[in-house]
Amino acid sequence: MGGDLMVIKDQEQQDFINRNLQQPGYWIGLQIDGEKQSWVDGTHYNISLVQVTTQSPGRCVVLSKTGYYKDKCDDNYGWICLKKALQIGPS
Repeated sequence: MGGDLMVIKDQEQQDFINRNLQQPGYWIGLQIDGEKQSWVDGTHYNISLVQVTTQSPGRCVVLSKTGYYKDKCDDNYGWICLKKALQIGPS
């Protein structure tokens, strides 16, 4: 549908998402596989902004009301996606 899993870029964005969480957990666009940590858009992973608190066999990161954790990528969670806005009309 033209969107990507969310990449958390700053504290303001993280605070907004945390205030509006409805379900127990959501996939975000971060994967951690051993020492390799990557956002879906290739931006730098800021460990001080997004602290993954648990280690598990999974590599995909879930956001919950209690923080961030890894889980198996095929587990059932909601997701938070971002889609670029389109400008309609003259610029």
